[in-house]
Amino acid sequence: MKAMTIALTLALLAGCQSPTTLPRSTRLQARATAAAQVDHPTLLIKFKATPRAVDLSAFRGRFGLQNVGKIEALGIFIEQPTGDVDLGQLIEAIQASPLVEYVELNGKIDLQN
Repeated sequence: MKAMTIALTLALLAGCQSPTTLPRSTRLQARATAAAQVDHPTLLIKFKATPRAVDLSAFRGRFGLQNVGKIEALGIFIEQPTGDVDLGQLIEAIQASPLVEYVELNGKIDLQN
């Protein structure tokens, strides 16, 4: 949701009518810039269906993630990248997974600066 809000805000500021018209590189840069402001970034991941433990383990291994929590009421997993990665590209790759409903950076984003 926040990623879409950022993309929509940037699109409107750039004079675009839709966030989908915002260049992919700009969307990735906005996500990476926001992520760079966080010391230990975490991602909020909502799966389309509740994954089995074995599927979750494989998913985390594929993307280099470590679980640090869960928002039970919403079925959202809080995951932290385990290595030095480009968060914009990681978010795009995770979002492309057929298992994922959405993924976003966990944190407060200040669009004023």
